[in-house]
Amino acid sequence: MSEGEARFDASGDKSCKMTLPKARVWELPSEVLLSIFSELQVADPAGRYCTSRRRRSLGWFAVTHVNRRWRVIALGSNTLWARTLCTFNHPDAMQQYLFRSGNAPVIIDLNTLAYNTACMPVEKRVMVGLAERSLFARSLAIVTSDLKHGSQHCFLPTLSGLLSQQTFSFLERLDIFISTSMGTVTPFYAPHLKTLWMSTDSPSSEAAPLSFQSLETIFRGSPRIKDLKLKRAISADSYSTADVVTKSALLLSNVEVETFDEHLTVLLSQCVSLSTDCVADLTVLSVRKLCTAHVAVSGFMQLHPRVIELYYGLEEGDFDEDSLVPLTLFCEVALRDGHRRVVYRQPWNHSTWSFNDLGRIDIDEVTSLTISDYDLGDGEELPAHLDPSSLLRSLPNLRDLYLYDTSHIALTCTWRWKVSL
Repeated sequence: MSEGEARFDASGDKSCKMTLPKARVWELPSEVLLSIFSELQVADPAGRYCTSRRRRSLGWFAVTHVNRRWRVIALGSNTLWARTLCTFNHPDAMQQYLFRSGNAPVIIDLNTLAYNTACMPVEKRVMVGLAERSLFARSLAIVTSDLKHGSQHCFLPTLSGLLSQQTFSFLERLDIFISTSMGTVTPFYAPHLKTLWMSTDSPSSEAAPLSFQSLETIFRGSPRIKDLKLKRAISADSYSTADVVTKSALLLSNVEVETFDEHLTVLLSQCVSLSTDCVADLTVLSVRKLCTAHVAVSGFMQLHPRVIELYYGLEEGDFDEDSLVPLTLFCEVALRDGHRRVVYRQPWNHSTWSFNDLGRIDIDEVTSLTISDYDLGDGEELPAHLDPSSLLRSLPNLRDLYLYDTSHIALTCTWRWKVSL
């Protein structure tokens, strides 16, 4: 057999190696073609404002004209049709795509559907067709996050009811915006969920649609979550750290949380774990004291993320970005080889607080520790997580401890270390 040729058995699998640059396109395995079509579907979706059924505007549909075999494979794919469900604001097209999708998991992307309405109201029959509990149950992804803008603000008002007490067998991504007018969300079960993004327009913690107790239940039923974003979505009620039964199995690689008070931040840190490369972006909207904000984030620091970025608001209800104040602390260690490593710090000209994991430093190599704060006011106490007692006990070869402008914690030191104040 010459180079570039290929032979396939009845199942379509290759029985010999194939040099792709010289392979005939009509001989590509169906699995390879479907992968190409799926990528094309993502890279070249239908353009915005396609208010009528125009299959020719679908990027993946264009390849069906290459040859008959490609057409049969593409049009016969339940998956491609299932992911096209919300492309057009056209009830007949939606029903046809739903029929062609068979039992394949669907993508309910209400953002795409809203953009394709050309700012016109979504047809009522489309909304009724989507608001089916059984349809949501077979979703691979549910996206409504941008619907807080424009005329789509109240689109699908039954969203909270469609999620509550639901069992999702395929759901991997949930990216939603829930208006306070939609009511509360009770726990749902999604064992394959990887991305959980939820935002609301809640003016206060009491109006948030998801209680922390419900969130904890969702965590236990969705152990694969890696990406978590919660913006004003959690209500703490009277929940306390003592009520956190056990830490969930979650190992998060990205966290973005915007809460109304530091209590929710503490609760969240009690029930999740962070990967070593995790980036945590925390915003506490109504913290009034610098020390309180630091104590609130200490739980996340103990989870050893790679970077923490923290903002807090001075006045409750004042959510303008200009009112969010960066925290300003600095800590540095010196190693035996003379190199110095910043553990965490807040530069004067930087808008966020970055924390670098001390766990990546060989603690036996640490010989010197420097702690300083820049702007604690009169009467402010140094945050609890900066008390060096536990840190000192974990550094066996530490010889020098430098505390600048923090004389009130010098009492925690012993004769073993030289102290510079």
